Amino acid sequence: MSSQHIIDQLQPYDFDRLAHKEKDGRRRLRLIALAHLKDGKSYTEVAAALRVTRHAVMRWVQWFSAGGVARLAGLPHDWSTASALPKHRRKRFARRSSNCRANAAAVGCAVKTYASY
Repeated sequence: MSSQHIIDQLQPYDFDRLAHKEKDGRRRLRLIALAHLKDGKSYTEVAAALRVTRHAVMRWVQWFSAGGVARLAGLPHDWSTASALPKHRRKRFARRSSNCRANAAAVGCAVKTYASY
C-alpha cells in the first residue's frame, strides 16, 4: 500500500477531535498517530514522537485500513476472561478435581478439561 493511498484514506477523519473525545489511552494514542500521519509525517517520525516502535504505527495503520476507526480499539483479549469458568461452575470444578486427585491412584480417574464442566 502506497503512502499516498494511506494519506487519502485518512483525509476524511478529524483525528484530533476523535482523540480529544477518546477516554481509552491506548486508542487515543493510535488516533494521535494517525493524525500525525495525516499531517504528512513518516512512520519513523510518528513513532519517535509517541515513543512507540515504527512497527506499532504500521500495525495501527493496517488496523485502520482493515476496519476503520472502530478497529483501533485493538485485538480482543479473549484469553484473559472469556476462558474462565462461570462462577456457578467453579465450585463443581474444584470439588470434582479434588475428588479426582484424591481417588486417582485407587480408581484411575479420567482427566477432563475444565471446559466440559
